[in-house]
Amino acid sequence: MKYLTSLTCFGMNSVHKSDLFFIADCFPLLEELDLSYPMNRSKYDFILDYDKRQLLALPKLRKINLSGNCIKDHQSINYLFKNCNLLEEVIMNDLISMDEADSDSDSGSGSGSGSDSDSDSDSDSDSDSTSDDDDA
Repeated sequence: MKYLTSLTCFGMNSVHKSDLFFIADCFPLLEELDLSYPMNRSKYDFILDYDKRQLLALPKLRKINLSGNCIKDHQSINYLFKNCNLLEEVIMNDLISMDEADSDSDSGSGSGSGSDSDSDSDSDSDSDSTSDDDDA
């Protein structure tokens, strides 16, 4: 198991920072990590904060999927790139920022889904409209 290079944890109950440390300790050669769409996401589940130990033990990480998780702020994503020199791809659809989670719980409205996937949906709609034009 120590030599595992790809780990998919899609739809786990929740993802905590302690889980990241456990994964980093157990699988130091990990290249791909999917922590997307935890089932019980809350504003405290997956918080990338400024702990310098965070993900430092994953020097071979090339791809990580954080879709559907909560993040403290986008500076957290910058830490991933600084700490994982080989990182090529970070997938972050439907992120919930801490500010959005706080405002959603304060106002009692909103679905709590982030807006980071807006650019993806824009590009999808562009490609859809192109294919519609071709059919006409």
